[in-house]
Amino acid sequence: MNETSIKPMSEMTPAQMVSRYSKVLALKKKIDDEYKQLRAELLEVTKESGVVSLKTEDYTLTRQSRTTVKVTNHKAAISALEDREVPVTTKVVLDDDYMKPIYKKMLEEGEVIPGIDSFTTEFVTIRMKK
Repeated sequence: MNETSIKPMSEMTPAQMVSRYSKVLALKKKIDDEYKQLRAELLEVTKESGVVSLKTEDYTLTRQSRTTVKVTNHKAAISALEDREVPVTTKVVLDDDYMKPIYKKMLEEGEVIPGIDSFTTEFVTIRMKK
């Protein structure tokens, strides 16, 4: 086997898999960084030159904008909408992020809580040294 060939994972030891993982992760980071940089530069160049769309045989580039609405203060928004006589629909929801530790403790103590399930996921973690 030459240096550029990759051994199939089924033939690798766990240590070899982790070594390969670290190399792939470094390559992915480099590619992701370059991808983000290229997109940012393309946006800047198309804005400066007034290009909205560019089409070739191989690709179509389109510069667009998207508006995302996010409510940052629900009470103020509800009040403002009601002042304008806009019908407002609200709902009561459980804050799962806050409640999760409570659910977990109750389930660990053997309580059955209708509507709440738990499941276990197995996974590996790999921390890379810089």
